Amino acid sequence: MKRKKKRLKQKGAAMILTICILAVVVVLCMILLLAASVVMKTATGERSEEQCRILSVSLSKEMEQQLCSSEYQFTSQKQENAARDQQTLWFFVKKGMSAGTWRYYDDSKQNHTAGSTFRIFDLSTASWGSDGKNPVSAVGADQITATMYWETDDEETEKASDEAVLTIGVFSSCGGQSCTVTSRYSLSLTSQSGGYEQWSWNLIRRE
Repeated sequence: MKRKKKRLKQKGAAMILTICILAVVVVLCMILLLAASVVMKTATGERSEEQCRILSVSLSKEMEQQLCSSEYQFTSQKQENAARDQQTLWFFVKKGMSAGTWRYYDDSKQNHTAGSTFRIFDLSTASWGSDGKNPVSAVGADQITATMYWETDDEETEKASDEAVLTIGVFSSCGGQSCTVTSRYSLSLTSQSGGYEQWSWNLIRRE
């Protein structure tokens, strides 16, 4: 009888030990699953963040090319008119700034605040691909916008003057992550023969 009770106690202790071991194994498995989930989310977030950064930087560099390329340093109005069909950023910026229809930014002045002077383009909805479609979704981006404004020390005129500064911010969002790259450019005006004024943009910094 005593041996039987002893065997039962041993069996009960073994069962409790087994249950404890199983509980520990289950907890460890849950911890591993949780850790794996966190790692996956972190990796996904890092991939999305890197993708956003690449998109913003790439688009910023493309805009720099369309603004600062030497091919836009025309020496006459005739040369400029001949290339106007390109419809690049250089022509868009010059048209607004030289005509005075795009005011400079100065938050302390009426009609010169962000709401009046910022030009915001939502590239997520526009059809600007070579096939007439929007390529934003093809690269996995949720949204891409470009915001532009310019500033000047010469506040006597609404038109651009030498050393005016143009700021372009490119924002992109992907998978819950986002990135903004801001580029600043300075304008140099050089008088040419026939009264033509040559526009040259130079990158100051990108951040």
